[in-house]
Parts: sequence; C-alpha cells; structure tokens
Amino acid sequence: MYTGDLLTGGQYPVNINGYASKWRATLAKFATFDKDTLFVPGHGPICGQEGVAEMRACFDDLAEQAEKLYKAGVPVEEAVERYVVPDKYKTYRQFSWGFAIGRTIEQLYAEWSGKPVPVLNYS
Repeated sequence: MYTGDLLTGGQYPVNINGYASKWRATLAKFATFDKDTLFVPGHGPICGQEGVAEMRACFDDLAEQAEKLYKAGVPVEEAVERYVVPDKYKTYRQFSWGFAIGRTIEQLYAEWSGKPVPVLNYS
C-alpha cells in the first residue's frame, strides 16, 4: 500500500493543511488491513502494521496532550508551546515545530471548538 505522507516512519506528521482527526481516522483504517500488508510511507522505511501503530501512537499522544490543555482552557498558542515530546519520540524527525506539532494542535483545537480549520495561504 503506497501511503504517501499519510504514513511517515519515525517522523512527526507535517500537518500543513490537513485535518488531524481525519488523518487519524485514515491511520485507523490502515490498522484494519491484513497483517501481512506492506506499507510504503512517504518518508521512512517500508513497514507493516507496527509502523502504522507507531504513527497512531504519536498522533494519539499529540491529541491527548492537546485535549487536556483544551479542556483546561489553555489558549491554542500556549498549548502549542506547552506540548512535551515524550522520551519515546525524542528521536523523531520534525520538519518544523510549527508545521508538525503546532499545526496539529491548532487543527485539533479548531475541530473541538467547531471552528473552521485554519488553512495556510502561500500566495
């Protein structure tokens, strides 16, 4: 299964204009594929279900930390700065904090508040 950047081995998701919950749902769908399915990620080595599980766990950590902050009333800008990279993800590549962790937290906050997900304009 060629996944493109929907699956990236050992790297935080680069979530420029995506929807974090929909991306997570796609990863959950990948987890239902046959155990012998090989995934060709956009970055990183070819993997099986262990690679899908690893990326799902990374996304889950981002969402869990962000949700606690959201429910505590922490503004999104502050939540982005408060995210703590767990030890098990310290070796993960990050394209940039803003495009990976920051954008994902911003998108989750927008989804939870029912606001439109902010889209970056490059023009």
